[in-house]
Amino acid sequence: MNVTKTSGVCEKFISKPRFRNYEKVVVVVIDALRADFIPSVTRKSEFNITLPFIDSMMKNKTILSFINKVHSPTVTMPRIKTLTTGDISNFMDALTNLHASELKEDSILHQAKLHNLKSVFYGDDTWLKLFPDLFIRSEGTHSFFVSDYQEVDTNVSRHLESELSKTDWDIMILHYLGVDHIGHAYGPYSDLLPPKLREMDNVVEFIYNKLRSKSEIQSLIIVCGDHGMTAGGSHGGITKSELLTPLLFINTNPSEATLKNPFKKIKTIDQVDFAPTLSSLLALPIPTNSFGNVIPQALKFCGFTHDQILHAFFRNVFQLFEVYKSVFPKKSKFFIRHIKKVVLNHSAIHQVKKVKGSPIYNYSYLPKFYMGLLSHMKRDLLASVAEYNLSNIMIGPKPMNIDSATPVNFLSLPSTSASKSSPSHITQKIKPIPNIVNKKRFKELTCIPSISEFFSMLAENYE
Repeated sequence: MNVTKTSGVCEKFISKPRFRNYEKVVVVVIDALRADFIPSVTRKSEFNITLPFIDSMMKNKTILSFINKVHSPTVTMPRIKTLTTGDISNFMDALTNLHASELKEDSILHQAKLHNLKSVFYGDDTWLKLFPDLFIRSEGTHSFFVSDYQEVDTNVSRHLESELSKTDWDIMILHYLGVDHIGHAYGPYSDLLPPKLREMDNVVEFIYNKLRSKSEIQSLIIVCGDHGMTAGGSHGGITKSELLTPLLFINTNPSEATLKNPFKKIKTIDQVDFAPTLSSLLALPIPTNSFGNVIPQALKFCGFTHDQILHAFFRNVFQLFEVYKSVFPKKSKFFIRHIKKVVLNHSAIHQVKKVKGSPIYNYSYLPKFYMGLLSHMKRDLLASVAEYNLSNIMIGPKPMNIDSATPVNFLSLPSTSASKSSPSHITQKIKPIPNIVNKKRFKELTCIPSISEFFSMLAENYE
């Protein structure tokens, strides 16, 4: 295990490389892309817009789509933070939206660099202000000139031919501003919008064909919006049209197995779920402050096995419990017994599978237990932000920078009996969120343990 340092911004213990499902990942962010701008996703739309490539892929069921619920404030900089960290921005970010500074919070891009994944970026220069040293190549475009809806996107697309022919990058992020500019200048019902959306459809098709023809190894294209827009073309509020955006996963070389999904389809997910899901797909640690849950349908669609999905759940539970405990130190005791129980059952199934020919019992309930724990913690965390407590609004949840992250060893916590009421129903007023983590309460770990390491820890504690 090696220690990697990056200019004082972060220091983390890096585990051995893990299996990656993709050769390359391309994230296409279309600014102000409302969910109903792609009628084939929502199936109900007042916009008569045809997107030939995306519509055909949706018809052939080779795209996995979700409606992505974003969080206020619905402006670009806070939404980029949420996409990359899984954290909820505070309302001060709305005031500094046009004056972004370097983000030192743990993120997918920081983890990618720590794990030797190379990233390139083209588009809204907010990304370059937030992540000034994390791209091997980049070029930013300005969002000030809303009357420009053509050149601002051309300056992004002109790099595609050369970048897609290169092999020195793993992650490409593109952020297009044209749709947002049309909304601000002319509104969403302008005749300029349909051709602009078809231009974006052509961009996705071009990327898909280039990646597909370049290699038989599958690559992943993700299409999403950072936020939506109102009927007047503005954004920043909490109306439905501002909060709902599409989220599309496209495999360049999908197998039949990846198109079969054993889980019940999720129609709507939270924007905070993007970061842990993409981290899992890239075999990266989940950002420390993430509130989100991995999306099991996306993992299955992207070729994860049952064991890999359970492993992703395990890592997510371990990471999210640390966040939950820092925000709700008393209420977190409710989860300790349940987490131990689900991991012990996971361990038992893992041990049974080691015996050749042994039947595997009770697999189906494990994902449900993991998902129940994750969704419960996420719901409470999101609710704590939505309460608009003045302290929370101004400073956000307890900051945990990359170099201060220490995952909890919940086995060392005192055993407590769970409350009969779930944390969501406890009406006790929560004290102000502490600024410093009290690390003396539990043993310090250098990193989240692997499944096998964690099973060994369980065996030692339950002999």
